[in-house]
Amino acid sequence: MGANFLKELLIMNMHKILLLGFISMLLPASLFAQLQNPTDALPDVQWEMNIKPTQTKNEYQLTAKAKVPPKYHIFGQNPGDDFLIPTHFEFDCKKIKLINVKELGELKTEEMEGVGTIHYFEKEVSFVATIHSKYKEVKGFIEYQMCNATMCFPPTQKNFKFTVK
Repeated sequence: MGANFLKELLIMNMHKILLLGFISMLLPASLFAQLQNPTDALPDVQWEMNIKPTQTKNEYQLTAKAKVPPKYHIFGQNPGDDFLIPTHFEFDCKKIKLINVKELGELKTEEMEGVGTIHYFEKEVSFVATIHSKYKEVKGFIEYQMCNATMCFPPTQKNFKFTVK
């Protein structure tokens, strides 16, 4: 009785160990797939960008026009809370000076429970940056955060590269 009992116990435990090992291999893959699915069909903000010289030497106007998908919004330069990501320009060359940025669009303001007042744009907005650059190439990105009524997505960067005259 003792040898058979030990043998059955060992077989039963081996089945449990194999089953547990199989489940532990599948669980991370299924969790990863569930985490990926909400953003698989995530629409993207469409950007139109251009640059043109101003009347001042080495000064340019960089325009980034965003078309935001329905039911989504992006934040302006001052979203209203520190944990929200403002839309902003970054340049590859530290010697390119950002003078100012104007927002052209219908700014929406809303009270968000637990956060306070937030500011955002729906449908369409243009960010018009005045920059000073002695370089022929202006390269960088505009970073923004897209949200819907229930959640915000990680920040996204839209790269740009222009040759100026």
